[in-house]
Amino acid sequence: MKIYVASPYQACKHITPHNIPNVVASNVRRAIRVGIDLIVYGHNPYIPHLNHYLQLEMDEDMEEYWYKVDAEWLRCCEAIFVVTINRCDREVLSDMMVRHRVCAGRLGNTLF
Repeated sequence: MKIYVASPYQACKHITPHNIPNVVASNVRRAIRVGIDLIVYGHNPYIPHLNHYLQLEMDEDMEEYWYKVDAEWLRCCEAIFVVTINRCDREVLSDMMVRHRVCAGRLGNTLF
């Protein structure tokens, strides 16, 4: 099954600026670990957090581009695996879902 891994990438608003890089790195590692688990169970995950490494090599912020890419992948995936650890994670994910105007039911995705 093609599964989109939905997990926070950015730090939530209350994180102090000097901690943001650590939070982002931790979020990327967490999404990768979830993706590896999905592979082990025979699925094909799309881990948007891997775009972090592309963005590091780019000279400009491509935030709008990444939103468009994510929206395209969400249309292709059969399921969305939502990863949250705390209330802050849920707030960040909620913002992402509103931003993409994505509803699992509308796309026919299974939501885990």
